[in-house]
Amino acid sequence: MNRPIYSLLLLLFLFSCTTGKDDEIYIFTSFREPATDGLYLAYSTDGYHWEDLGGPYLEPGVGKSGIMRDPSITQGPDGTYHMVWTTDWKGGSGFGYASSEDLVHWSEQKFIPVMEHEPETVNVWAPELFYDDEEDRFIIIWASTIPHRFEKGEEAEDNNHRMYYVTTKDFRSFSETKLFLDPGFSVIDAVIVKRKKDDYALVLKDNTRPMRNLKVAFGKSPLGPFENISEPFTGFLTEGPTVLKKDGKWLIYFDNYKDKNYGAVRTSDFRTFEGINDKISLPEGHKHGTISTVSAEVLETLKAKSREIRKAQDTVHYTGKTLSNIDYHHGQLSPAVGVHARQIMRASREHPETADSFGWTYNHAPNMAYWNNTYFVQYLSDPVSEHVPPGQTLLMTSENGKDWSKPEVLFPVYRIPDGWKKEGREGVAKNLDAVMHQRMGFYVASDGRLLTLAYYGIAMDEKDDPNDGKGIGRAVREIYKDGSFGPIYFIRYNKTWDQSKSEFPFYKESEDKGFVKACDELLSKPLMMQQWVEEADRDDPLIPLKKQFKAFSYYHLDDGRVVGLWKHALTSISKDGGKSWEYHPVRAPGFVNSNAKIWGQKTSDGRFATVYNPSEYRWPLGISTSDDGLTYKDLLLVHGEISTMRYGGNYKSYGPQYVRGILEGNGTPPGGDLWVTYSMNKEDIWVASVPVPVTGKVEKHANDVFDQLPDGEELKRWNIYDLVQAPVRIEKREGNKKWLALKDKDPFDYARAERVIPSTKKLKASFTVQPAQNHHGILQVEFQNRKGLPAVRLIFDRDGILKLKAGARFKKLLEYEAGKDYHIEIKLDVATRSYAMKINGEEKHTRIFYAPVSAFERIMFRTGEQRHFPTPDTPADNYDDLPATGKQIPEAAFYIGSLITEDYGRN
Repeated sequence: MNRPIYSLLLLLFLFSCTTGKDDEIYIFTSFREPATDGLYLAYSTDGYHWEDLGGPYLEPGVGKSGIMRDPSITQGPDGTYHMVWTTDWKGGSGFGYASSEDLVHWSEQKFIPVMEHEPETVNVWAPELFYDDEEDRFIIIWASTIPHRFEKGEEAEDNNHRMYYVTTKDFRSFSETKLFLDPGFSVIDAVIVKRKKDDYALVLKDNTRPMRNLKVAFGKSPLGPFENISEPFTGFLTEGPTVLKKDGKWLIYFDNYKDKNYGAVRTSDFRTFEGINDKISLPEGHKHGTISTVSAEVLETLKAKSREIRKAQDTVHYTGKTLSNIDYHHGQLSPAVGVHARQIMRASREHPETADSFGWTYNHAPNMAYWNNTYFVQYLSDPVSEHVPPGQTLLMTSENGKDWSKPEVLFPVYRIPDGWKKEGREGVAKNLDAVMHQRMGFYVASDGRLLTLAYYGIAMDEKDDPNDGKGIGRAVREIYKDGSFGPIYFIRYNKTWDQSKSEFPFYKESEDKGFVKACDELLSKPLMMQQWVEEADRDDPLIPLKKQFKAFSYYHLDDGRVVGLWKHALTSISKDGGKSWEYHPVRAPGFVNSNAKIWGQKTSDGRFATVYNPSEYRWPLGISTSDDGLTYKDLLLVHGEISTMRYGGNYKSYGPQYVRGILEGNGTPPGGDLWVTYSMNKEDIWVASVPVPVTGKVEKHANDVFDQLPDGEELKRWNIYDLVQAPVRIEKREGNKKWLALKDKDPFDYARAERVIPSTKKLKASFTVQPAQNHHGILQVEFQNRKGLPAVRLIFDRDGILKLKAGARFKKLLEYEAGKDYHIEIKLDVATRSYAMKINGEEKHTRIFYAPVSAFERIMFRTGEQRHFPTPDTPADNYDDLPATGKQIPEAAFYIGSLITEDYGRN
């Protein structure tokens, strides 16, 4: 290129990047968690409101971790866009690079090893591009930690960052890596801004524990030195700044990662800042990127590509308007009618005979099957903490889904041979046991055999990953029809393992030819193998999609295609039975799900369902349904309680989580219900049955006189929360009469039964309660709206007094007696916010609702006070046991004889 033309292009480029004129088109780079998709884009014509262009436009192709985070784009004077990005969360020595003329067609990706000369480097984070027009060069800055290099202050040695840089003119040769900024504290996410000649601002993140917010420094050169660091201009837990100039002012966008959204401020001098969060809008899920400009022609190319991507991504998506509110454990979701949620194993360290006989309190990742007229649930178990050995896999069974066997060891503790060294990890095994982990628990072969599987991994210490593909391998055994187990074999080894040291033989050595054939059949199934990806060799040829997409589940559409679902609600479609996938898994549009699992299946009515935590937390547990398996339109509640976490431990999280159902081919329970299993708090094991068709509404009012209902159908339309020490059951008592029994001897939890009714503004309800005691235990009765918010509460209290909640106070109704029936009639009027009541025929004063509702849709009976802990602000990790975790209390029992409701406004 000759010099005059080059100079003209350079002037035009600088003018377009700095004026912020009205017709400017801005482009904002982004990624989506978990950063495995690649580059996403959004555009804006006003710098404030951003339209989603979707993605990915470039998938990660370099680095060890298969991720693309923090994409930074700058356009050079010749019109070429250059992009750099983070390739590895930890352990990488450089960053990724690619270029494009239109942001659609990209050059071959390169890895730029800028820190390979520093072998102790922990990470290379958030490389940021800046074009230095004064020197006609690109400056690339990034954050790295080199332990013991700088004063660490409050930071750990592996989290004490400083900023480094290189320069380049052609992205082929680079200057020597040098220190860019040492402000005396841990710093990341810096971005250079040229205000005018010899006048630069540096927006940076103070990454020290008390701060973790954004500040500004000033310098006369893009390479500094940058001094006079300001006070923070953003709140706690903000990062990833990027800057654009609009109408003579600077807009600084930043990732408000505490609240999982974007924020922005406006400034004219980088010293005073105006918050403009109410003036901006960005696509959901937008993460840490940078802003550049594009021409109208490039934008049209991007829009065309966006349409092409969206068309190709004929994918699972949610179009409903219902969202969960995590300020409530139930998310304010309407329950799927008739869900029976049952705790089948309650962990107890102090009374192991009531639990698993071991007293182990980390119990997690259950899998489920139905075979030989029996329900099976296997789950992982460790003494206290995740990834801390020893580990084993336990099995529970049930013939009816209600009454479950005591857990028994399915895959026992496995001792790592002393002296074993794990590839890439320091240390030598000594008295070390394996850690267990699997997402696939069962396989029913074509000849009807039931295989059960587990994986033995190696964690040399608490920070080591046992699922890094460097463990021992996957084990298998057969479950026979008489309930006994066959011998344990290995079906697949990790290639770093010395097979001669194996405690169990390889499956090919079995003399049972049918067993070997069943194992071979399993190994030939791509969809089965895809469930193994987390623990398997990273290049295992049996696994079609080798990237670390976790917790795979799938179902077949009516046209034969396969829908794949992974953690974070990632999804793709396969046309060949899972051998290949149509597109890189993307986050299912409209689904709200983060760092949790999602289960999908076809239901017995020919429709489809997904069960997952519809939030950024692991509560509540919801269900969404679809007619075609792609478009999901509703969101209902499966499990809206968070049991008290009694025992602390490594990576223990609150809520019902890691849900899995019965995989295609692994059995069909009678009655057509959808069955799922999950862990509560990574502590207790639960199952839930969801009636099909799934619905959140009932057409008729309750007329539930339990003794008059057919056996087995008494609770058909009731939602129950049924625990080992707080059971909810139909019982026959004196005179062989059937009652709904709520019992409770759990000092940390309660029993609950709930009846959904048609939406009613003038509700008349009558029910009979018989308390078995009046000196301990409570029963609360609530009348709630569709979202589970109560307006009226009655309490059979532990002091022997029947009370009602009257605002912040409680009013006494009467002293109740043990063993006596109390027939309660209540009439509630939404319009007047009042209710009148009779107890055993005696009229009580008219009362006012303690909270307003627009209609009543639920009546709930509960043997304890409503829990409000944890909250969204509760720290995710809990390492401390509660006091008196082994406490035992006398059992309280309350019997409900009937519940009858009607709309008296229609009389």
